Amino acid sequence: MESSGVCPDNITYNIILREELYVRITKSGKQLELSTNDEAKDLFAALSSNGLVPNYWTYRLMVENIIGQGLLEELDKLFLSMEDNGCTADPGMLNFIVRKLLQRGETTRAGT
Repeated sequence: MESSGVCPDNITYNIILREELYVRITKSGKQLELSTNDEAKDLFAALSSNGLVPNYWTYRLMVENIIGQGLLEELDKLFLSMEDNGCTADPGMLNFIVRKLLQRGETTRAGT
């Protein structure tokens, strides 16, 4: 896209990021677990290098991926980054985070 002069926007990045994080199909056709990988992290980092700011949906994709992997320190950093960029978690995202943390036995972190 970039070589042909088309600049990707947040929507484009979110679509690609979602595919990178969620479309992991096995030979049997079942979806694999979410996986944190360098390509997804690179895509997330590429947003700011292209003058874009991650939006709610970008953060939602990353939060779901990170918490699914149990990378709780990384989740804290991402959540702070989200707030620093002026993006607010809605009740749906907060509910998702709290539910996943409670499932992992992280009651103190869920309360925070």
